[in-house]
Amino acid sequence: MAELVEGLPEDFSSRDLLSQAQYLEDMIFLSRYLLSSQGDRMAMAHGVEIRPPYLDHRIIDFMSGVSPTWKILGLDEKHILKKAYRDVLPASITRRTKQPYRAPIQKAFLGQLNSEYYRNLLSKKRIEDIGLFDPVKVSLLFSKMESAAGGGEIEGMAVAGILSTQILYEQYLEGVPTPESEKIRWDIHIDRRPS
Repeated sequence: MAELVEGLPEDFSSRDLLSQAQYLEDMIFLSRYLLSSQGDRMAMAHGVEIRPPYLDHRIIDFMSGVSPTWKILGLDEKHILKKAYRDVLPASITRRTKQPYRAPIQKAFLGQLNSEYYRNLLSKKRIEDIGLFDPVKVSLLFSKMESAAGGGEIEGMAVAGILSTQILYEQYLEGVPTPESEKIRWDIHIDRRPS
């Protein structure tokens, strides 16, 4: 964290909140995760352009000076882009909400959460033993997933995160001594790391 703060531009605190968030997302999420894991680097290695046209330094430089209200107007993301193409693209595209590219995670768990392995891994006792998640909230989440309504995309991502974290902990960290003062407790939605 200290390394990140030290690397911030001098005028960072005077920037509007959207610009601050965009800068942090570019430095942390875009360059270190999105470009590596979402196919961009592989696509470009084979001459296929999927997202990089928007990463052109001239576009980034131009957009850094554009008012935040043109970037996001209320809940309308990519506002200026939609305005620029309103005469080219149909209204069904320019007026719709953002459609994120995500795999249908929640469908992968349909009927799978009842297996003995998952039941044990997600039991109140195992959640408490490992100590990374709030067992009450995990129980509520899985009750929702198993209900007639089922869970949505956000719940599916939470289930994937909890399951993968429990599996990784069990396979790689089980039995590794960790002082109580260094244990990190994660909530499903809220990061409760000690400051």
